[in-house]
Amino acid sequence: MDFGELVARHARLWEIDTASEQAAAGACRDAKDDKSLALALACDAATLVSSDDDLLVLHPWQGIQMLRPAAFLRREN
Repeated sequence: MDFGELVARHARLWEIDTASEQAAAGACRDAKDDKSLALALACDAATLVSSDDDLLVLHPWQGIQMLRPAAFLRREN
């Protein structure tokens, strides 16, 4: 199975609700990253995997872990 098939098999679409968007507004020092935080809230994520230091510095945020990809993979194995 290639990467595209793997993503297609496990991907889900989520709509960011107003409450999640409002809770994330201004939470990150880079306002462009607030959408990622809002999405994590909206889908009740346990972990947000990112290499973005603006997100990682928030660890944890609203009970959501912020992990680099390598740290996430180490945790899962």
